[in-house]
Amino acid sequence: MERLNVLKNKNLFRFLRVGLLVVFFYCSSGFSQVTPGASFLRTLPGARLQAMSGSVTAGLDVTHAFYANPGAAGFLREWQWGASYTKWIADVYNASFIFGKRVRTPWSQHARVALGVYYQGMGEFDSSDGVTPMATANDILISATLGQPLSFVSRWLSFGTNLKYFKSTLDQFNADAFIFDAGLFYRTPRFALPTAALGLFESGIFSAGISIVNVGSDLKYINSASPLPRALRGGIAFNAGTHNGLQTQLSLDYVQVRDEQGGLSFGAEVSWNRFFAIDAGYRQDQGLLDQMTLGLSLSLDDIRMPGGKLLPGRNKAVRLDLATLDDQEFFSRTYRGGLTHFSIGPEHLSILRKASMWKVIPLPLPGKKRKTRICTTRSSVIFC
Repeated sequence: MERLNVLKNKNLFRFLRVGLLVVFFYCSSGFSQVTPGASFLRTLPGARLQAMSGSVTAGLDVTHAFYANPGAAGFLREWQWGASYTKWIADVYNASFIFGKRVRTPWSQHARVALGVYYQGMGEFDSSDGVTPMATANDILISATLGQPLSFVSRWLSFGTNLKYFKSTLDQFNADAFIFDAGLFYRTPRFALPTAALGLFESGIFSAGISIVNVGSDLKYINSASPLPRALRGGIAFNAGTHNGLQTQLSLDYVQVRDEQGGLSFGAEVSWNRFFAIDAGYRQDQGLLDQMTLGLSLSLDDIRMPGGKLLPGRNKAVRLDLATLDDQEFFSRTYRGGLTHFSIGPEHLSILRKASMWKVIPLPLPGKKRKTRICTTRSSVIFC
């Protein structure tokens, strides 16, 4: 038992020494029980999202945004999937995969659901100089998301929830918890900008979001328990551009983690013709890993890509994202990559039922003699 305690303390010291943004447990007596644990839950997957310093609480058309604000799921594309991989400091890495699509429910035809897996691992290590066997550590987060536009209030308002299962393992020690997130997301209709006369930024969209994330029971590895890093997030964003030209997205987030001082994060993306984009971000807090971030993206649709009818497919597109975190005195530069495949065509229309009757209705055609067209009548509306 004494050797086990020594190993436990040395492992914890190693994690703190390398300054992991994601710490696998907070069960040492050196920490207060009100100090949030499970720091892995503070991170967000997706290279594009990470390149913008995670400031996507109000992010529009960002694949992984529902991890920050599940309300954003209500405005996801008709379908999409995405995968990402990050090589962190030391031997730590993480990977994610999500899939989301529009579904028809008894109460709505425009609900969105998404399933995701987010994993972090660490290679075998020995902090006991051979006294004990090699140890491993990992975290896994499985999530299910539902996003629903609140059309009875406004077609531009959406509510979403995440139900997540989290498990953290350090050698033979482990802890798990069920977690709940909720959020609201609002976007304006597209509006014309004064710069349209110059051929620059013809239209714009404002968006805003608020969410509460990581609500759940405390994590308990052995005896002491650590609360989850419950956080309140709020953000605003502005999108502007032309359909086939210059586009930009500017975002600002405020994040308040329980028992900690809140901080701001900034994100920006500039793209050209939905083909090439540059992302940048900065996070304003005291974390050793929170520095300037930078990313690049390349998007190809069925028109730009040779043989595009096969890959990515008709009315589909793929997006490749690369991101890096600024290096500093203690840590080397880290790199992230992501791939997203999504729909860019009009949403599929479902026929709920056939017209109730057919009638031959004589209608005048402009500039011509009276002719007959076959139309349907329903609720005093004529469809031809």
